Amino acid sequence: MTRYTTVFCLTIYTTLWAGVVNAAAKPSEFRFFAAIEGQLTPNAPVRLPLPGAIIAETSRHFSDLRLFDDVDRETPYVIYEQNVPPRTSFTFNVLSYNRGESKEEIVLERPPDTATCQEIVFFTATRNFKKSVEVQASDDLVAWRNIATDEIFDFSSQIDLRKTTINLPEVNVAYLKILLQDDVAPTTSKPEMRVSSDGWEVLVQGAQTKEFHIDRVEGHSGATPSTAQVFDHIQLTNLDVTTDKEGNTIVRLGRANLPATAITLTVENGYYYRRVSLWAADTDSEEAYRQVADGFVYKIPGMNKPEDTLHYDQAQRPFLRLKIVNGDNPPLRLQQVEVAWGRRYLYFIPEAERHYLFYFGNDHIAPPDYELKNVLPTSLAALPYIELSTGAMQRNPTYHPSLARSTQEQIERALLVSVVLLLSGVMGVWVYRLMKNLQVRPKDG
Repeated sequence: MTRYTTVFCLTIYTTLWAGVVNAAAKPSEFRFFAAIEGQLTPNAPVRLPLPGAIIAETSRHFSDLRLFDDVDRETPYVIYEQNVPPRTSFTFNVLSYNRGESKEEIVLERPPDTATCQEIVFFTATRNFKKSVEVQASDDLVAWRNIATDEIFDFSSQIDLRKTTINLPEVNVAYLKILLQDDVAPTTSKPEMRVSSDGWEVLVQGAQTKEFHIDRVEGHSGATPSTAQVFDHIQLTNLDVTTDKEGNTIVRLGRANLPATAITLTVENGYYYRRVSLWAADTDSEEAYRQVADGFVYKIPGMNKPEDTLHYDQAQRPFLRLKIVNGDNPPLRLQQVEVAWGRRYLYFIPEAERHYLFYFGNDHIAPPDYELKNVLPTSLAALPYIELSTGAMQRNPTYHPSLARSTQEQIERALLVSVVLLLSGVMGVWVYRLMKNLQVRPKDG
């Protein structure tokens, strides 16, 4: 009797435990779904770019994203961000360096067996300068063609602002000629010159700390247009902008829930230089926000384009806001804010005669653990795959909320305590009956 009772209790406990803890995910547990569109090839890897609308409705690290076929079977997948080619650099050989009163000419040779560069960096110990730069290219040191114009500057005596990098188009040439020209003629009567706009003053030319000289020039190569990282983005124009008690501008971006890597501001002001910090929170309450990154946006006289992009590397957070430190300056006139993130790709291997749908949106489900991450490598450049697209996101009409993880844990603990108490009682009865039988057993002989 006791043995059967014990077996019965263990069976009940195992069944309940499996039902609570090890239940496989079902489509009805997710708030949203989206169909996969395109022609599938059986057993051929498929690549899907994940739209921002899907990422925004998933939990961090995609723990609640599932892929089901048309008979509701869960299908393994793996998600990778696009790999960025490694960055390489080299130092140009200087063939000539000619210096005039307000201009300089440098002829550079690219070292043998080096890749084409997408940017050049000037190294100089000089401070407080502003130079316009023209870059010319040649294959024979005779015929030259212009490939880029930009500027370099340093205003470190007044503000922490320095730029010595110039972007180049992808050209495979052996020689570069750098023409540097003072934007403003040096002056000895005035140590600095300022330009005022919108109540803000910016240093244009100050006294150089020493005679301007380029110590070396490096070429940096990395991603080409065909291998450059792809970014997705959303543009926010209906901004919720307020001013705090210290005069700083607060820009509420609402529920983004995106792994932001860059935030770009579109500003109407003529010139500016402002510190901007990024704040994030899991809930939209004042006390929940924490600063996670900061940087500067600026536009100064003579710049070809403003530096209005802040580069962040943040995990997926539901709520974001910006804080622009104005000081005594009037607020920036914002037109829009763009949030960008590195594109995520989902890979899976379809079966024959099957159709697939994404299901997502469940804050309480545990992340999956698929072996496909060990099968498909992170470097998938040489792997043939079929790229498909994702249909529009829709609400799941069969959605039934699942138990919260904390509730599941409470049920598990209650089940464990109940079964332990029950087994203890059964064992106690069994021991009592065993002792009783030993006491009444007749002695031998």
